[in-house]
Amino acid sequence: MKYAVCWEYFIVLIQWIYYKTIFVSYLIIFLIISIKNILFFLNTSLVKYYNREYNQQVTKDNNLYRVGTSETLRVQKRNKGYYNINNEIQFNQWLAGLIDGDGCFLVNQEGYTSCEITVALEDEKMLRIIQNKLGGNIKTRSGVKAIRIRFQNKKIMLDLIQRVNGFIYNSVRLPQLARVCGILDIPLIYPDYKSIPLPWFMGMFDADGTINYYPHFKDKIHYRNQLTISVFNKHYQNVVEFQKEYGGHIYFDKSNNGGFQWKINSKLEHLNFLDKFFIYPCKSVKANRIFLIKQYYELAALKAFKAELKSKIYSNWMKFQKNWNNKSI
Repeated sequence: MKYAVCWEYFIVLIQWIYYKTIFVSYLIIFLIISIKNILFFLNTSLVKYYNREYNQQVTKDNNLYRVGTSETLRVQKRNKGYYNINNEIQFNQWLAGLIDGDGCFLVNQEGYTSCEITVALEDEKMLRIIQNKLGGNIKTRSGVKAIRIRFQNKKIMLDLIQRVNGFIYNSVRLPQLARVCGILDIPLIYPDYKSIPLPWFMGMFDADGTINYYPHFKDKIHYRNQLTISVFNKHYQNVVEFQKEYGGHIYFDKSNNGGFQWKINSKLEHLNFLDKFFIYPCKSVKANRIFLIKQYYELAALKAFKAELKSKIYSNWMKFQKNWNNKSI
C-alpha cells in the first residue's frame, strides 16, 4: 500500500521550528544582557559604598613621628599608603631601640649635635638600610671588627630626632636626647613605659642581644644542648622590660665590667619570642638564628647531635650547624 505525502504541512512544520528557535535565541540574549546590567549596578553601588566608608579625608595625623603634623592625609583601609606609613613608624621604633643599645647622641664644644651607631662588622647591611632612609656616613672602626654610621648634618639630625623622639627608653640615652632636643629647639617627648612597641625590642635585641646554644656534659659525656636567648646591658632598668614582655630571668653578670643579663631558656619562651619576631623581625645577622629555632628543637628531639656519623639525621645536624653559623643576611 502506498501513501501520498502532503508537502504543504511539512513545510509549515519546518517554518514553525525555525521561528521558535529564533525566538528562544533572542530570549537568551535578552536575559544575558539583563543579568550583566544588574551585576554592573550592584558592583557600582559597592564601590561607592567602600569609597564612602573607607576613603575618608584626614586633615591631621599626629602619630607619624609623634611630633608635627601632616596636612590632608588620605588613609584607606587595605590601602598601600596606609601600610607604608605604618611600616615607617615601626622602622622608627626599631631604630630607636638600636640607638638605645648601640648608639649615642652627642653635642661637641661648639654646640653641634650628632648621633653615632656602632655595630659588628657583619651587620653592615643593617646600617646601609638606615643610610638609605636618612643619609649619614658609614666607616669601619680601626683596630676592631666594628662599623659605624654617623649623622652630623643638621637637616638629617632634625629628621632623626623627629623619628625617634618618644621611643627612646634607655636611662642613659634619654638625657642625651634631651640635650640634643634643647639645642635643636625640639620638645622632648617622654616615652610611655606601659606600652613599649614590639619593633623597639627587636632593635634593642639587634644591638645587645645574643642567641646561641651551649653543650651540657654529664660525666664528660655531651648529653644535650641548651638554647639561650639573652640581652646584656650595664643598667638593670634597660633589660627589665624584656622580662615583662617575654618572661625569663635577670642575672648580674660580672664579665664586661659588670652588667645585667636577661635570659630565656625554655622552649615555650623561645617559641613565644619567635612568634613576636615574625610580627616584626630584627635586621641583624641574628635573624638567621631566630629563623632556625623550630628546626633546632626538631633536631634536638631526635638527638641529632649524637646520631651515627653516616646517618641522615647527623647529616641534617651538620647542615643546621652550617646555617646557624652563617653570618650573611
